[in-house]
Amino acid sequence: MHRFDGKVALITGAGSGIGRATTLRLAAEGARVLAVDVSASALAETVDLAATESVRAEVADVTDPQACHRAVACAVDGFGGLDILGNVAGIVLMAHFAEMSVEDYRRVMAVNVDGYVFMAQAAIPHLLASAGCIVNIASN
Repeated sequence: MHRFDGKVALITGAGSGIGRATTLRLAAEGARVLAVDVSASALAETVDLAATESVRAEVADVTDPQACHRAVACAVDGFGGLDILGNVAGIVLMAHFAEMSVEDYRRVMAVNVDGYVFMAQAAIPHLLASAGCIVNIASN
């Protein structure tokens, strides 16, 4: 018996790091997972590592609200619903804060904050229908 049998998850940042590890673990525990990332090649590696048809990939930029809606629709249409949204995508810029450009600051905030909001907005109607959950993850 797997803890996530019959569950559908959408994981952002699934091309590497915590997002990839989360995707692989959920799949190993029986979930069907839509792996989302901005990098097609990184997603392909994640799908190869999963070695199961229960993991599918969708290239999407979480800073784009329409891309978030398309990704959620892909999970719902492809797997029949949505039970878990894992907001894992995040970026860091190694720069002194006082010297960070406005463009760099806005990019960090767009991925690390706006992306979580946009994915949640797209997913919430489906998560309410399934009594699902949102898990927001960040590393230091």
